[in-house]
Amino acid sequence: MTRLRLGRRSLPQRNPTRGIARKLLNNARDRYVTAEEAERLREACIVSKNPILQPIVGLLLLTGARKRELLDAKWEHVDLARRSWLIPTSKTGKPRHVPLSQTAINIIESLSRYKDCPWLVPNPDTLKPFVPIKNAWAYAIKTANLPGLRIHDLRHSAASFMVNSGVDLFALGKVLGHASYQSTS
Repeated sequence: MTRLRLGRRSLPQRNPTRGIARKLLNNARDRYVTAEEAERLREACIVSKNPILQPIVGLLLLTGARKRELLDAKWEHVDLARRSWLIPTSKTGKPRHVPLSQTAINIIESLSRYKDCPWLVPNPDTLKPFVPIKNAWAYAIKTANLPGLRIHDLRHSAASFMVNSGVDLFALGKVLGHASYQSTS
């Protein structure tokens, strides 16, 4: 217990909320984009002022990667011949390989490469990873009429698309880098 000092005396300081049970907060969201919504989003990204938003959104929808994983991706970790992208450090702290579809490979092959720039999708002005893409994202979801869509929802959507195309939950968990089967299901 800490003590509150008032001049020469000190009084015990007690947390007034101690012993009161916290109400459980359920802030989980299950938001997925449909194929039609994904197409509207892609079209909105084409007209974005951020020229890299279109490949970023495309790769997020195709790979299920987390935004930061993609924004920090390096060319050295992409193996087009093996159709694989290594994410050396993920949220779980473990590396993982993400398989690349032909569409994802086409997007990667269309990306500009800059001399002495290791990043896959760098900010073309700084040649460093994007920090925020909030403004471009806000414009895209407004243009696509998808209010409230978060960029992380693309990860959920990618997982949904993979399951609907026949990928089993174990394989999906590996692709998404989940530590447990329960996370995937």
